[in-house]
Amino acid sequence: MKYFADCHFHVMTMKEPNFAAFLTSFNSDLKESVTGNLTKNYIITPESILKNQFMSTIQNTLTAFSRPIGDTFLMMEADLAGQYLKNAKTNDAPLLPFYHEGKFHYRSEEYEKLIMCPLLMDFSQTESQIKSIYYQFQSEDKITPYIEDTIEGMRYYYEHSPYHLFEFYPLVGINPPAHDFEFLKHLLSTYVNVSHTFHQSQTILDKPFYGIKIYPPLGMNPWPSDREEMKKVRYLYEFCQMYRIPIITHCDDQGFRGVPVKEAWEFTSPSSWRTVLENYPSLILDFAHVGKQYSQNIEKAFSAVQYRLKKMPTSDWFYMIMDLINDFDNVYT
Repeated sequence: MKYFADCHFHVMTMKEPNFAAFLTSFNSDLKESVTGNLTKNYIITPESILKNQFMSTIQNTLTAFSRPIGDTFLMMEADLAGQYLKNAKTNDAPLLPFYHEGKFHYRSEEYEKLIMCPLLMDFSQTESQIKSIYYQFQSEDKITPYIEDTIEGMRYYYEHSPYHLFEFYPLVGINPPAHDFEFLKHLLSTYVNVSHTFHQSQTILDKPFYGIKIYPPLGMNPWPSDREEMKKVRYLYEFCQMYRIPIITHCDDQGFRGVPVKEAWEFTSPSSWRTVLENYPSLILDFAHVGKQYSQNIEKAFSAVQYRLKKMPTSDWFYMIMDLINDFDNVYT
C-alpha cells in the first residue's frame, strides 16, 4: 500500500487556544507584534489582497474552529473528494478532486492512504502569565481535554468516514513551564506510543500519540536556567532520546504567543537548541516552517533583496538550522 503523509497540520476548536494569553503578549513590543503579523508575506499576502481572499480565508478558518474536531476531519476529507468545489470562488481550483477513483492523486502519483499527523499545542498557562491579567484564575490544564477531544475526533472520523482515507498518527503538545514534573511524566507515560509500528487500519491505540510538539513562543525556553524547569526539559529530552520519539518544534517568528514577542523569538531561535543537541546528540528534532522569519528590520531589508535575486532564503534562522543539520545526525526541517 502506498502512503502520502501530512506531517504538519493543526485541528482545534475555540476551546483550545488561550486568546487572553495571546493578547497579553502584545502588552510590550507592540510594534514588532503588529508589523510581524501583518507583514506582506504572512497573513495579508499580495495574492490574497489581489484575489480578495483574505476575509474568505478568515471566515473558513473560523468555521473550522467552530466545529468539533471529528467534524473537521470529515470536512477535510470531503474537501479532498471535491464536495466543496462548487463553492470555489477562484480559477485555481483543481479540475478533478485530489481524491477520486478511490485514491488520493498528487503530482502524477496515486496513494491509497493519507498518514495524518495533527500537532496538538499545549495552551496551558504558567502562573506568571496568569498574574499579568486583571481577572486572575487558577492555572488550568488545557492539554488533557485537548488530547481527549482529539482522540474522540479520530474515533468519530473512523466511524463516520465514507472513504476511510485518513490514518492518524498525532503528536502531543507539551509546554513544560505550565506543569509540574509529575504531570509531565504522567503525560508522557500515558499518551506517548514508543512502539514505532503502524497501528491496524482505522484503530486507536491506548497510547495514540507518536511524537512531541513543542511551541516555544507559548513560553518554553528549550534550555532554561531555572533548576526545576531544567529538570523537566531534561526528563523530556531523555525520554525522547531513549525511545527515539521525534520532537517537532515551531520555528518561525509568527503564530500564537504566550510571552512578549522578543522573548518568544529568543526561545524559538534555532540557536536556543544547540546546547540541547550538544547534551542529547541523538535527539530527533524537526524544525517546522524552515525557520522562516517574516519580520525583517531595515538593516536586513537590502540584503534580503540580494538573497531573493539569487533565489536563496533570507532568514538567519534557516542558516542556523542548516548548521545544526550538518552538526547532528537527527536534525530535520
